[in-house]
Amino acid sequence: MINKESTIIKIQVNIDGTQIFKTNSIDLWPILGRVINSLDALPFVISVFVGKGKPPNLEEYLRPFLEELMALQSEDLECMGITYSIEMSSFVCDAPARAFLKVITAHTGYFGCERCNQKGVYDTVYHCTTFPEVTDVSLRTNASFRAQLNKQHHKGFSPLLELKIDMISCFPLDYMHLVLLGVFKRLLTIWTGHWSKKHFRHKLGTRESEQLEKRLRRIRLSYPEEFHRCSNINETRQATKSR
Repeated sequence: MINKESTIIKIQVNIDGTQIFKTNSIDLWPILGRVINSLDALPFVISVFVGKGKPPNLEEYLRPFLEELMALQSEDLECMGITYSIEMSSFVCDAPARAFLKVITAHTGYFGCERCNQKGVYDTVYHCTTFPEVTDVSLRTNASFRAQLNKQHHKGFSPLLELKIDMISCFPLDYMHLVLLGVFKRLLTIWTGHWSKKHFRHKLGTRESEQLEKRLRRIRLSYPEEFHRCSNINETRQATKSR
């Protein structure tokens, strides 16, 4: 049920891939939707792709979803005498999925930043691409993205360009890759002394490492069976024990 004070249905879409079985390479790529201004905002399935790896043809993968969405946006939706307009709120995806959907350079590339036009720098210590400039850099806009002014950022034309959405602000950056697998993972390797000798002065002591170990064990018990990142916790625990 939509909030009665609003005649706009705001839809949030999630697209990502997951491996169905550990013993083969069959992947599941669902397109999920959620009405964010509904009293019942549970996700629902829009469509599903099943195959080896990600969908080989982005156009074929997205076309049924795009046609239905554009029809709803142009004709609106009438329910119980009330006409509702459809509005795309955001596409919630992780970094690889965003690069796939927007047909852009991946986040590891020199022109992979989705918010500014600067060229990245390869960090020889941490072996990754970084974007150190925080001032005096031009920001990406919906207009510059659609015009592909920064050629190195684009690898083609995304079918999502047909939608009336902001190709920058409608794709929020994900916490997992930016913080958990970026900043926090780097801090954890420094604190446990598993990067290089010059970082040893930041190592945790024996008591702190034991406390971290106990907390990781305690936290792991509360994770549901569907949580797929338990292996990362095990790796962190082993790194802490063998420092």
